[in-house]
Amino acid sequence: MSKLLTITLYDRAISFPVRQALQSALAGYASVTGPCGDTVSFWLKVSGETVTEAGFTFDGCANTQAAASMVVKLVTGRPVTEAAQ
Repeated sequence: MSKLLTITLYDRAISFPVRQALQSALAGYASVTGPCGDTVSFWLKVSGETVTEAGFTFDGCANTQAAASMVVKLVTGRPVTEAAQ
């Protein structure tokens, strides 16, 4: 992994607080455990056809936190069909 990518992932991991599970108006949930043993669970809230809020919890390393944080940022505000890709 390049040094720049490593720094970017680390910065992303530490700059966002650990998100929590969404408790009300839940529209979607998924949980996955990767080959390394890290587990990430995602929750979505949807209004109409748009993801209005996303959250996650994780049990894993800083790279897992960074990736989950990026996913949440990417899907929030997007149409459900686009977020699913």
